[in-house]
Amino acid sequence: MDRFDVLIKDATIVDGSGGPAYRGSLGVRGERVTAIGAVSGIAGTVIDGAELVVSPGFIDPHSHGDVSILKYPLAESKIMQGITTFVGGNCGMSLAPVRGRAAHEYVTRWFDVDITWETFGGFLDTVQATGTSVNVVPLVGHNAIRTTVLGTDFKRRATDSEITRMQAHVHEAMQSGAFGFTTGLDASPGEYADLTEIVPLAEVAGQADGLYATHVRHNQTQWPADSQEEYAYGLFHGPIEDVWVGRYRGYQEAIEVGRRARLPVQISHLAYAYVIPQPHPDFLAAAVARATVAEFVDRPRREGLRVTFDTIFSPSGIASPAPLVTAFKQALAHYGKAVLVEKLRSPEFRQELKDAYDSGKLKLGMLHPKADPFWADCFELLVFRNQARQGKTVAVLLAEIGGHPVDLLADLILEDPDAVWAQTRDKKRTPPGLAAFLEHPLCMPCTDAFIHPAAPPAGDPTPPPIAYGNYAAYLDTYVKQQAVLSLEEAIHRATGLVAETFGLKDRGILQPGAYADIVILDLETIGMRGDALHPDQPPEGIDTVLVNGQVVYRNKAHTGAQPGKVLRKQ
Repeated sequence: MDRFDVLIKDATIVDGSGGPAYRGSLGVRGERVTAIGAVSGIAGTVIDGAELVVSPGFIDPHSHGDVSILKYPLAESKIMQGITTFVGGNCGMSLAPVRGRAAHEYVTRWFDVDITWETFGGFLDTVQATGTSVNVVPLVGHNAIRTTVLGTDFKRRATDSEITRMQAHVHEAMQSGAFGFTTGLDASPGEYADLTEIVPLAEVAGQADGLYATHVRHNQTQWPADSQEEYAYGLFHGPIEDVWVGRYRGYQEAIEVGRRARLPVQISHLAYAYVIPQPHPDFLAAAVARATVAEFVDRPRREGLRVTFDTIFSPSGIASPAPLVTAFKQALAHYGKAVLVEKLRSPEFRQELKDAYDSGKLKLGMLHPKADPFWADCFELLVFRNQARQGKTVAVLLAEIGGHPVDLLADLILEDPDAVWAQTRDKKRTPPGLAAFLEHPLCMPCTDAFIHPAAPPAGDPTPPPIAYGNYAAYLDTYVKQQAVLSLEEAIHRATGLVAETFGLKDRGILQPGAYADIVILDLETIGMRGDALHPDQPPEGIDTVLVNGQVVYRNKAHTGAQPGKVLRKQ
C-alpha cells in the first residue's frame, strides 16, 4: 500500500493547465506531488475533498510582499487567500542592492527594515535564513539600484559611468537568482531615467534570460512640475499634454524597452491606455480596455515581442482608508495633525491650500484634481461624527454644501478631526473594463499588496481588502457571479500561466513531480469577507493551503509552519 505524508481524497481536481476538471485523489510525499488521479493509500494527514476543489496554490505575479516579509514571515495575508508564491521587487522597488547612506535611509524610512546586507544575493540569503511560509520569486528594482548609485543626486540623467555601475548591480542580482528587472516610473528616483538608462539595464537582465516588468509612467494622474528640481507627490517632469496621453506614451515606452533590450515585457497592473476622466457608459470602458490590450499586447506579440500583463481586479484598486486630514498630505507632514487642524481655521492658510490646489500642487490620494475634474466622485466619507454625512462621496457633499473643495475638506476636518475617507473607485480599471481585460488569455490577477499579519498592529496603515481576499473575490466575481471565465481558466490564469510567464519550474501545476503548493477550496462559499474599514478578514471558502508539501493554513488559521523558499532563477 502506498504511503503519503498528505492524501487528499475524492476531490474535484483543477490542475492549473486550463484543462478540464476531474474527480480524483492526490498524494504528497515530502515537498512534491507523487500521485494524482486514482490514488489510494495511507497518510499522516488525510483530507476529505468530496465537496472541495483542489488547485495549485495561487501565484501572485505583482506583489510587494518582499519589502515586509522579514517583518511578517508567516505571510498570513497571502497564505489565507491561497497564495503560495509571490513575485516581489515590482515597481522598481526592491530591498537590494542597498549601499551608501542614501539607500540605507530610503529603505529604513519607508519599509521599517533593519539592513544587514548590501547586495541582492545577500538580501535573498537573509530571507531564506529567516524563514517564511510562502515562496518568493525575486525581481530587482531600478529605484533601489539608482538610489545606491546616485544617492540623493538623482534629479537628472545618469552618466555613462553611472549606468555602467548600475549594470553591474543588475548583473549581480541576476547571478544571485533574480528573475528579472523592474521599473517604477511614476516616482523618484526612477522617473528621472529615460531609455538611455533603462535599456542598458534591461539588456543585462535579458542576457540572463530575465524579463522586464514595469509600472509605466503616468499610471496615476499627475501634474507637471515647474522645474526639474521641483519634486512632490503628484508632480511629474514632462510636457503638460502627458497629463492626458502620458499613460499611452508610458506603454509605448515599455514596449520600446522590450524591443531594444530584446527581452520579454510584463506590464504591471495594466490600466486603460486611453484616459476618459468624465462619467461614461460601460460599453465605452470595455472598448477602451480591449483597445489597450490590442495595441500594447497583441500588436507587439504579432511583431515577435513577448508581452504579458497582470491587473488589479478590484473596483477600488489598492486604495486604503486614511484619516481625512491626509488630504493635505504635505502640510500634515510639515505641521503635524494638531497644528494643521488649528491652521485650517485661518483664511490665509486656506488660501495657500487653494492656491496649491488650483495650480496643480495638491494631489488627493491617487487622483489629481487638475488632471481629473471629476475626482470627487471617487472619494467617500467612511467614518464621520455626523451620521448624515457618512457614506457620501465628496462630490455629493460638494453638491449639497457648495464652495471650494479645499473649504469643504477643511470644514469637514474641523467638524471631525478623526474623520476617515477612502478612494472607493479606481477609474483606471472599472468593472466593465476589468471583465474585458479578462477576455484576453494572457491576463493574470494580482494583488499589488504588501504582506500583512492576520491582525495588523495598531498604528499600521490600513491595508486594502484585496491584500487579504483578492483571489477569493476573483473567483467569486468572475467565475460564480459574472461567469466571465470557467473555473479551469480562472485557476490557470492564477497558477500555470504565471509560472509559465516567469519560468517557475514545477510550480503552478498539479502533476507527479510538481511541488506540492496546493489550495483546497469550497467554490460554493468562496468570497472576500473584508471591507474598506475591516480588511483583515479571512476569506470564505479557503479550506486548506499547503506550501512545499506542508500544511500552512487550515480552519481559517495559520499553522505556524514556514516551508517557503526563495526561488532563484537557474
